[in-house]
Amino acid sequence: MLRQPVVEFLQILARDRGLRLDMTDRVRGTIVDMRLSGSVEDLLDQLAEAHALDWFAFNGVIHVSTVGEAVTRLIRLGDLDADHAVAVLDDAGLALERYPIRSTAERSTVAISGPPRMLALAEAVIESVPKRNSAQPKQRTEQRSVTVRRGVEVEQTDVPTAD
Repeated sequence: MLRQPVVEFLQILARDRGLRLDMTDRVRGTIVDMRLSGSVEDLLDQLAEAHALDWFAFNGVIHVSTVGEAVTRLIRLGDLDADHAVAVLDDAGLALERYPIRSTAERSTVAISGPPRMLALAEAVIESVPKRNSAQPKQRTEQRSVTVRRGVEVEQTDVPTAD
């Protein structure tokens, strides 16, 4: 009869696949005579269903928490609309297809439900998108004008800028 703690199984799975594991303290349970097969995603899905877990992978890290730890957070979108925010998250590798995302009455905010670490990452990714109307840095000119005063004499000189 196979009996293996869920935590131990997840540690071995991550190690064998060359991934890192981030797991909350509330992840518990024992795998008993469970036939697990398929890709890493399939294994995690099967384990999540059997043990009431949430999981997501981001940047080479598998994040695992219990379903009971899920929260809903309102995230400000800045200049983005909801569809563009979801596209930005997908492009960053944070796919949220399993988690509900709702637009709010105020179009500059979305409500996202899911694991707390995922929401923190989603918020950080959205906040990292530069504002559309942010001031662009001034282009440096090749020369600038300098005024030199010596007593009552004033001289205007163009000086090359140093990079």
